[in-house]
Amino acid sequence: MQLRVRHPAGQAVLTLDDSTATVAILFTSIAQTCALDVSCISLMSGFPPAPLNVAHDSSASLKDIGLQSGDTLIVKAKQADVNVTPTPVGVVGAATDVSQMSEDEQLAHAIAMSERDAGLGVAPSSSAATPAPSSVCVRRVVDSDNSCLFRAVGYVMHGSRSHADRLRRECADAVSADPVRFNEAILGASNAEYRAYLLNKDKWGGAIELMILSEVYKREIAAYDIVTQRRDLYGEGNGYSERVMVIYDGIHYDALAMAPRRNAPETNDVTVFRSDGGDAAAYDASARELVREANRTRQFTDTANFTLRCLVCQKGIVGEKEAREHAKTTGHQNFGEYA
Repeated sequence: MQLRVRHPAGQAVLTLDDSTATVAILFTSIAQTCALDVSCISLMSGFPPAPLNVAHDSSASLKDIGLQSGDTLIVKAKQADVNVTPTPVGVVGAATDVSQMSEDEQLAHAIAMSERDAGLGVAPSSSAATPAPSSVCVRRVVDSDNSCLFRAVGYVMHGSRSHADRLRRECADAVSADPVRFNEAILGASNAEYRAYLLNKDKWGGAIELMILSEVYKREIAAYDIVTQRRDLYGEGNGYSERVMVIYDGIHYDALAMAPRRNAPETNDVTVFRSDGGDAAAYDASARELVREANRTRQFTDTANFTLRCLVCQKGIVGEKEAREHAKTTGHQNFGEYA
């Protein structure tokens, strides 16, 4: 059995024996992969993701809890087990208001502050900057909570994953402020309906929202697609002198940053950089290399062809389009991937 695992530091594939693997073995394997204490781990699975409510020391088999080969698991560190070091006055971090951070961000923040205290950390730039010549593009994972696009853009724009609600409102306000531009033909719904859709935290963002956020922040947003290895550049031709980057795996957005090394703490990240200099080509090349490797290792979901089952009525479904139609006609929202 192969399981895709998305954890705070990236992604991995676990291979477990179908006949002997238990929940306890799963948690132990994830703990080793993610460098977390097994008691700190909570899991989410399904489509859309829902908590997997099992004890980490359970002897139940993976099939008993409904897992199948090819499923994706999202790993979160329980907040109670994260020891967060407060940010000293004058130190700029990925997010300085610890109480507003997500669980994953608190963990990363604690690690970063520990490295800073040991002399390893450097405060990140909050505006356009030039990464070191040896910098590499790294993927910064955000929560899979249906607001991933807004969290990813919030990270690259503000250095924090906690701005999703604010960015949703900015997109909703932009739509309602220009009903001529954002009409039913463009949105696939009335202007008022689409605004309400955006303000629903269970709904996903996409190309329209990336276009709007590019205009709100006056920055280009380079969105890299792992499945097609294509780059879409929102705000191109608008004269913006700065650029940020995000990555899409078919159902989920994460942030991209330039860092001095692959395992560098987030406090070293440069997420905003000039788009009109020669360095932009180097950063784009580094991002494309990351995307090629993610595609080679199949760190994506082919939404046009992946197979799902409705966990409410058990109907088999192929692709995101059928899933959306099924949800619209039945009201069923809970799906899981077939192997």
